[in-house]
Amino acid sequence: MSKPTRSCVRNVIGDRGLGVVGDTCKKLQRLRVERGEDDPGMQEEEGGVSQVGLTAIAVGCRELENIAAYVSDITNGALESIGTFCKNLHDFRLVLLDRQETITELPLDSGARALLSGCTKLRRFALYLRPGGLSDVGLGYIGQHSGTIQYMLLGNVGQTDGGLISFAAGCRNLRKLELRSCCFSERALALAIRQMPSLRYVWVQGYRASQTGRDLMLMARPFWNIEFTPPSTETAGRVMEDGEPCVDRQAQVLAYYSLSGKRSDYPQSVVPLYPA
Repeated sequence: MSKPTRSCVRNVIGDRGLGVVGDTCKKLQRLRVERGEDDPGMQEEEGGVSQVGLTAIAVGCRELENIAAYVSDITNGALESIGTFCKNLHDFRLVLLDRQETITELPLDSGARALLSGCTKLRRFALYLRPGGLSDVGLGYIGQHSGTIQYMLLGNVGQTDGGLISFAAGCRNLRKLELRSCCFSERALALAIRQMPSLRYVWVQGYRASQTGRDLMLMARPFWNIEFTPPSTETAGRVMEDGEPCVDRQAQVLAYYSLSGKRSDYPQSVVPLYPA
């Protein structure tokens, strides 16, 4: 009987289960590892996918074209293995869960660089990490090695506005970008978006927002709609104990190209900034 080319499992399969997949499913093209803890009946099950299971998959399933995985732990070495062996990969998405208190190795700068430089056919890329998961240097690496990528989602990446600007300088072909839970200022977001000429859609949720979205007008361009959801009054201007600005996760920016102009069906919480 022929082996399957697609597999969708829950992360309770664990590293041992992925090891079996890597040993037996050499022709596997698509792998999706869902988060099993969302099912109440599985909360007590042992399991969890880490760098061990992902490395086994990379080494054993070299025809993979699509990987989407929720992992409990990850290392640079595991990402480097994917970049080394999975040359046909065109869609890679990884979410680092927050169940485990300590992650073996952060930031993942060198791993992200190795994966992107090795997987030259990538068109879609998502990396949703935890605070400290990717430094400004790593964010710059993503920009440098994302020439073929058209869709990207990044969460909890970077350290400063400089990292975002460095990232944007390399994303000349990116068409769709989503950013979540990042430390960037409103002005840096606007300047970064201006550097990405192919961008047709951008959504940002959770950043250092103003109450008016005034700096977002820096990215205004013809046929470009800019919609802003202001931060809540409870968190606006608040700082954490170490003095750093508080990232308000309710503040959002949605910008996209449209030949129809400003839409009329946006919720009351949304402020259309451009066109006026």
